[in-house]
Amino acid sequence: MPMSITSSSPYPFYKVFMDIVGPLSITEQENRYILTIYDDLSKYLVAIPLKTQTSEEVAEAFVNRFVCIFGAPIIICTDQGGCFISELFKRVCQLLKISKTQASPFHPQTSGGIERAHRTLGDYLRIFTENNKYDWDVWIPKAVAAFNSSVHGSHNFTPHELVFGEKFDISSFSQPQNEPVYNPEDFITNLRRILRLFIWFVLLVRISADDLEIPFNLTTLSERDNAYVQSKGEMCLSRGHWTIMATLSFRDFDTNHYI
Repeated sequence: MPMSITSSSPYPFYKVFMDIVGPLSITEQENRYILTIYDDLSKYLVAIPLKTQTSEEVAEAFVNRFVCIFGAPIIICTDQGGCFISELFKRVCQLLKISKTQASPFHPQTSGGIERAHRTLGDYLRIFTENNKYDWDVWIPKAVAAFNSSVHGSHNFTPHELVFGEKFDISSFSQPQNEPVYNPEDFITNLRRILRLFIWFVLLVRISADDLEIPFNLTTLSERDNAYVQSKGEMCLSRGHWTIMATLSFRDFDTNHYI
């Protein structure tokens, strides 16, 4: 049976998933909810403690704690929670030129990634807080850092690595090393090169075999050929209903457009 190849975000924070966790135990700072924002490509997680889940507080947290740091995404996918379908949040998306979609309750797999991130975040918080229910918000930054610095199974990189171009290593803060001194232009050039390589590799992995982790070879196909994924056990491409619009090399892929 032919298998569809899912679309992939072309760069980090192009598409993000948003959700609300809670209500939780009220902390000393009166927080009871967590706004989570999960990147589709890099799997980078942002978690923001909230006192309420009103549309006003959620929109303010999204703009101040995410957009002002990482920029506005192109697409946001949420569930049908009241704070996300409110007129205020829709207006914020319109002002920032964000396309907003809603996950269907009949297709929960569309938000499966963020649900798994919630479970992992909960595990980290239980370890850090030692089951103290009233200071979980204090430990949110540490738990998120642990999540983003761990290798993710979907692409075998850490989310931090795909966003910032290098691994997160807190131990290096107290271990100065003699490294070349770069001027700002050299630093940006080098960072762009590293991120291009990361994004190119992740796109190849996700487009080639989706979640099967079995690569197939596109080099034998030419423009306007038709192809499909024939079977799950032995991945191969042959003539079918998928049209190859163009054949690209690494040089053809202009990641400068994205980063």
